[in-house]
Amino acid sequence: MATPAPIPGGVLPAWSKTPFAGQYVNSVATSADGSINVAGTYFLGYGPSSSQGSTPPPPFTVGILAWDANGNQLWENDIKNVTEGVYWVAVSRDGSTAAGGGLISTGNGFVYAYDAKGNSLLSASVKARTNMVALSANGKYLVAAADQLYLYTNKGSGFGAPSILSLSFTNSPDDYVVAAGISSDGSTIVASTASGFVVLVPNNNGTLGTPSYWQVPNGSIHWAAISADGSAFAAAGTVKNQMSDADIGMVFYFKTADFPASQEPNWSMPLPACQNCRCVAIRDDGEVVTAVGSLATPTETATGGLFLFEDNNGEPLQAWTQPTVRAPNSTSLDSAGNYVTAADGYPDASPGKPSPGYFYLYDSAGNLKWSYQTNNMSWPMQITANANAVFAGSDDSSVYYFTAGLSGK
Repeated sequence: MATPAPIPGGVLPAWSKTPFAGQYVNSVATSADGSINVAGTYFLGYGPSSSQGSTPPPPFTVGILAWDANGNQLWENDIKNVTEGVYWVAVSRDGSTAAGGGLISTGNGFVYAYDAKGNSLLSASVKARTNMVALSANGKYLVAAADQLYLYTNKGSGFGAPSILSLSFTNSPDDYVVAAGISSDGSTIVASTASGFVVLVPNNNGTLGTPSYWQVPNGSIHWAAISADGSAFAAAGTVKNQMSDADIGMVFYFKTADFPASQEPNWSMPLPACQNCRCVAIRDDGEVVTAVGSLATPTETATGGLFLFEDNNGEPLQAWTQPTVRAPNSTSLDSAGNYVTAADGYPDASPGKPSPGYFYLYDSAGNLKWSYQTNNMSWPMQITANANAVFAGSDDSSVYYFTAGLSGK
């Protein structure tokens, strides 16, 4: 893998905010045009040897907050007496609805939803941490990944009782849902579980239908994403090479129409030299997938990689790859796939040693537009569907809104 390209200088966010000092911004979300931007704060101690920041002992207060495109705060919902906080947030493409999920305390997870003004549409408890939430484009359907898969429907006055998919088919009593996504029209849902299942579920007007599923052999699934049009989905995984016992990062690609009958990927591809694949994103039409993974043998200048794959008439094509300075955590695409983002960083086990994170913006050909360094690991980075802004968050407690280098829709 090549040495990271020189980082173009002079790139600054249009604005940044630090809502809760000392807490991590674990997830961010943005509407299609970047007019509604939501983040949630979270804290989990990495141990006394870590250089991560500190916060008062739990319980403490975290928040879900929203800003407009100019950085004006629209609303804030404080969540008190938590031991971790907000793990994930989502915004509908039309900006009408926001959601958040996470953990209040052991065995007490939550799923919350709001209208554009921050009024509550849902306040629900679940039996474990909510690991991911996703919304249909108009905000009618909300899916939550927790101890089970939950589907909530907005009847007009708020979200009612959920339709629930039990994970009994996995035959793993302690299984839970790691990730979940939903197509723009809300008709199709994809999820992944801790025991390595990728699950496709139809949404029958607010009721979860019969699932189709596949389990990765000798490995785990870390992420699943579905295209906006619902035609394809992808999963990020790590598998064990049974010959060498080495871990290999893999991307698995599925055509939605084929999966109920085949119950297997249409294709899979390794991330060359990577020991895992942590995140995938998929273009609206399902034809392009991006993925990030950590290198098995990191160097002084590269610890991970960003990859772009194309579905070439049912065959995989690795179009390009670019290194990341630190281990990467997320990636995203705009609707047309003209731009690709990645965020990186990890907790450093040396107290007092800088542990930076980076945000990257690439064009569709793999050319670096810019990179921005923070002073702590960075997890979430989301480009708007319209490609007019990027919203990102960091464990440095701040959110960042970028418009540089973007041409818009």
